Order: sequence, then structure tokens, then C-alpha cells
Amino acid sequence: FRSGLQQCSQLVPGEHKDNCRVDLLPDTRALSYSISPGDLFRGEITVTRQEQNGQTSLPIYRETGSMAITVRNLQEFVDSTDEDFSIVVGETYSTIDFYGNHTNNKVAYRPTGSFVLNDHSNEYKVAAFNMIPEETGLYIDVYHGGQKIVTVSQDNSGTPILVEKGKQTNILIELRTSVSVNMMLADWGKEYLWKEF
Repeated sequence: FRSGLQQCSQLVPGEHKDNCRVDLLPDTRALSYSISPGDLFRGEITVTRQEQNGQTSLPIYRETGSMAITVRNLQEFVDSTDEDFSIVVGETYSTIDFYGNHTNNKVAYRPTGSFVLNDHSNEYKVAAFNMIPEETGLYIDVYHGGQKIVTVSQDNSGTPILVEKGKQTNILIELRTSVSVNMMLADWGKEYLWKEF
């Protein structure tokens, strides 16, 4: 059955969790892109026979991370006034098993973005979207029409772009004569407000 924006194994009483998993759904545009998953949580406890009659708390933890992206000077960088831009973020695994392990094929995300007027300049913004965490490094491709104009995979200090469980990664890409990338990890749902100097 489908649960939100992902597909979850149909649980049968007595089935071992080794056979259960949550899979990202493919985006209809291409199988190599996935739809951003819902807010996924996982928890696990072991209850002894003596504890079965009392109350037990089940701690749960968020299994997804999120990312928000701001791109400045995009139209000026490509010398175009149209708004035919897109972003691809990749790659993460496409499956979380019931132990919290990430497995299966690698996929990318193609979140929707739009231009927003900020202090008399247009910024291309991608609102926060959920992802399976990837703490070893991600890339962000920026496209104008079908042409890739820039790829970034680390911030100005050389730190790889990443997404952690339960955190929001805020990315600022500034396109001028050189490419500048800033990354700020924040609490879940907290968008960082980038100042312009």
C-alpha cells in the first residue's frame, strides 16, 4: 500500500521486520528522480514478558532530513530574463529498512523552485523539501532550460553539502564572476535568512 509520498511494505502479523522497508516513489518524469518523501519516523523497543502488562513508551526519531535552496543572481549569470530554471539534488539511497539503514538504488530529487523578489533583486528559491539523509556528500545542479549551468558539491570552506536526519540544510548559491556556496544546518523546519551585504 502507499503511505503518503512513499511506498511501505504491507505488514502481516508475525512477519519479521527484516522483510519490511519504505521505498521512495519515482517521479513520473524519470525513474532516476524520486518524489520527496513525507515526514518519516522510526521507533523500536523490546518488551519482556514481564513488561507486557504495564505501560511502555516508544521513542520515535525522524528518519528524513530536509533542504532549502536559495540562488542569487541566476538570471544575470546566464544573461536571460526568462524563468526557465530548475534544480536537481542528488544522490541519496531510495530505501529505508525497518532498522533505519539506507539501501537500494541511488536517486536524485527535482524540487520545484520559483523567483521571489527580495530587496529589489530576484532570488530563485526552493522551499524546504524532505530527503533521505546523505551525510557523505550531495551535488546540486542548476539548469537553465535543459542546459546545466553550474554544479556545486561543497561550500566555500570545502565542507561537502549534506543532509542529516532531523535537520534542515539551508543552502545559498551566489552566482557572480565566481560561484559562492554557503551552507547552514538548522533545526527541523528552521529556514535560515540569508543576509545580503
